Amino acid sequence: MAIKFEKQAPILWKLLGALMSRCDLHSAGRNLGIGVSSQSNSGHESWDDEVENEYWALEDERLGVEFDARISGEDCDGSQSTKRQRRAAERTPALHRIKRVTIVSILAMSKNQRCNAFASVIGIFCRSTSMPELAIEMLAHMGLSISLTSIHNMVSSLSRKSHLELQHLASSLTASFAYDNFDIDLKSWLPTVEKPGSTLQHATSALAFPLMHGIVPDDLKCSAELWANDLNNPSFLTATRPRTYNWMDCLPSVEPIDAPSRSIRIIAWHFRHVLVTFASEFAHFGPDLGSPETVLQIPVTKTSFVPCRSMDINQSTSDGQAQIIENILAQAHLGDPTDHPGVTDLREHVSLWHGDL
Repeated sequence: MAIKFEKQAPILWKLLGALMSRCDLHSAGRNLGIGVSSQSNSGHESWDDEVENEYWALEDERLGVEFDARISGEDCDGSQSTKRQRRAAERTPALHRIKRVTIVSILAMSKNQRCNAFASVIGIFCRSTSMPELAIEMLAHMGLSISLTSIHNMVSSLSRKSHLELQHLASSLTASFAYDNFDIDLKSWLPTVEKPGSTLQHATSALAFPLMHGIVPDDLKCSAELWANDLNNPSFLTATRPRTYNWMDCLPSVEPIDAPSRSIRIIAWHFRHVLVTFASEFAHFGPDLGSPETVLQIPVTKTSFVPCRSMDINQSTSDGQAQIIENILAQAHLGDPTDHPGVTDLREHVSLWHGDL
């Protein structure tokens, strides 16, 4: 957003930078054709920079900069103060850019209500952090946020879009699901007959992501075969039980002749890595160490995901686990068409799930 403002309104961007920066005041004034007296650049702005640097120095101290210094062996009186000043000097330009974006956004939104990209981000952030509605209304009147009605409409629009994306991804039959629990402490929570007790509520979040690396629906069309060989199948015959496999069976069976086995070679590499990393006498062998031997390496691929709707279900019980799976399948519009007409048929395919038990 800052790059876009700077490109489309360079003069305004420089003017705001000159008003907030003591160092750029004279040069920016000359570029803009504005005369700047030396009195306007007196100790007042220098005092502002000192106060700002002091603030960030205290903030670094609050976040545990002394702890980092003790680990690295730095002096807390000498080099530590220099480190604080350096961090404060690095943050000052970033703060100036944030302030300029805020000012330009307020001016643009006062001219046209559709220029609300910055205000929309602030509004969604306030909504996600459970900020009181009165505070959001105050920010909206200041031009820093959109109105509560707009925030609610945006949340509803994003929810509908996410729901459609989830159904589209699940209909491909190459989606995998993952879920995990999270806790919410509801301060304004009132006990009821169904849910007495503390204010801590247990809920579950979930997401869906596509299976990459060329996976197609036919690769997962093996539900009948898995059930036929499942020990929980009542019609399964123990005498016809097939051979079980483990991860060792996935390794290539071809081994070089008159050479250590693959496991020995990998263990030897880790032993050399420990020597190079933790023994200073062997540190000069670091460039010759190389990488460990790869076996059936899976390419790294950026994976997108679609969030599911949060569920007011406690997954710590078996009933909760079943309810979570049913809820996610209902959101994804998957299942058995004989039980739920109109859903995508999942009976012949395997679905991969990830969760806590």
